[in-house]
Amino acid sequence: MKIINTLLFISLSFIYSNSYAFELFSITLKSNQNAMFYLDGVNVGIGKTVIVDIDPESAYTIIAKPEGYNGKEEYIEPPYYPNTSYDFYFMIGDKEQ
Repeated sequence: MKIINTLLFISLSFIYSNSYAFELFSITLKSNQNAMFYLDGVNVGIGKTVIVDIDPESAYTIIAKPEGYNGKEEYIEPPYYPNTSYDFYFMIGDKEQ
């Protein structure tokens, strides 16, 4: 009986921990220029490549803004897939006037 109670406790613990917690999901933000990256208005990193953890159930607005260039925006929403990157390319025509 003790073994059955232990197995039941382990099973219920597993169900409880998986039903109330979510895992973060990583996405990669890339730019051909050093850029400041924003996720819903919050600065999440600077560089050509930034890895960000997100809630896989939520939608976001990403902005990439290199110094001297107009920023570019992309709206993303679930479902998200492993190894996903969001790439931003800035050309001469994207420079601020």
